[in-house]
Amino acid sequence: MSVSKKSTCSIVTSVTLLTCMALSLGYIDYMTGDVSIDLIYFIFIGVTTWYTSMWVGLLCVSEVVIVKLFADYYDGYSINTNLYEWNSFTYAFIYTVTCLLIGKMKTIIMK
Repeated sequence: MSVSKKSTCSIVTSVTLLTCMALSLGYIDYMTGDVSIDLIYFIFIGVTTWYTSMWVGLLCVSEVVIVKLFADYYDGYSINTNLYEWNSFTYAFIYTVTCLLIGKMKTIIMK
């Protein structure tokens, strides 16, 4: 296998595994109901960004936000309020900042 095929295969494998894990976290979030598992989402995004790359971490952030929105929707969370939209935006923002900071920290440490 050439280097580019090997790295492409590892990226596809990583993204597939991350998607399955994000869906599992969303299911756990749905099953727990009002109990917040945001700390687990932060750990998931941090570990993903540290062991892959910042771009895969940002993909993970988008998956986590979508999964969290669906978990809240199917849990019966009141989505007709402005507060829900604001909370969704802040979650997306904080998860993105976390991903970018961990990615930057990794590049500084690995120099």
